[in-house]
Amino acid sequence: MSDHQSDPKKGIQFGDLMKTMNYFFHERPVKGVLQSIDEFFSGAFPASNFGVDLRDQGEHYELMAKLPGIKKEQLHIEVHSTFVSILVQSEEVVEEENQHKQTFKHHSLYKQQSRTIPLPTIIDERKAQADYENGILKLTLPKVKGRTLYLE
Repeated sequence: MSDHQSDPKKGIQFGDLMKTMNYFFHERPVKGVLQSIDEFFSGAFPASNFGVDLRDQGEHYELMAKLPGIKKEQLHIEVHSTFVSILVQSEEVVEEENQHKQTFKHHSLYKQQSRTIPLPTIIDERKAQADYENGILKLTLPKVKGRTLYLE
């Protein structure tokens, strides 16, 4: 048997170390830093990981994206024959003033999220249509019709 397994003091020291580490991560300032990091990643962007649903409707595809809290002006859509790109941009300026109307805190935050969706077949990007209402983006993407060849 090794020395550390037979020595009861080492077990107590390990327990003390765990208590110290637990205290360290749950008390200020470390708790505040860790909480700030969590808040940054959880609320950094309202449309982060926005869902997209692509459905084949026969002669066209219907693409829907849920973008709650996003304004029309923040959306940029590029439609190509084989894919669609959706870009959401946001700029936020925060200023805080004291009772004398003097700014004591000012910061701006620029956020951007994009998603590219490959399409199963070629579409006619010139005939594509977009509609955005109540946080739902709906794209109608007409398929390119092939030509039928007859053998003589």
